[in-house]
Amino acid sequence: MGSIVKVQARLDDPIWRIQNLYLIISKDAAVCRLLFNRIQDILYAKILDDLLAGRPLDLSVLKFRQGGVSTFFLLLHLDRTIFNPNLSTCVLADLRTNLEKLFGIIRFAHESMPDSLRPERGDDTKYAMSFPDRRSRIFVDLELKSTT
Repeated sequence: MGSIVKVQARLDDPIWRIQNLYLIISKDAAVCRLLFNRIQDILYAKILDDLLAGRPLDLSVLKFRQGGVSTFFLLLHLDRTIFNPNLSTCVLADLRTNLEKLFGIIRFAHESMPDSLRPERGDDTKYAMSFPDRRSRIFVDLELKSTT
């Protein structure tokens, strides 16, 4: 019984999930888990209160390159969308050319989840993924309008 409690405690921890349930493609083209670097640790420390309180995340990071900021937030938002019902998540891209790159990270992370935990996808579009059993969706766009 103790091992079931430990497994549930891990699945209840978003940071454990982000670092263990999803795979990414690293800068050197290796498929691996996301293990937080110093920048990602700092970012998470800044948003921990909002996550625990269930408040929407509202954090802007100005022009940061090669620190894993985009990957961190993409996995964080994918995880929140998967594990929280009735959530609509929009990731804003700065340029049309970045839509595919950003959504590709989300798609790969979802596809790499363990089969037993990966939610089924609904009728999706090129840059949107929905999870009907959770009534949640995540999408990448250049603007946000008409969405709660």
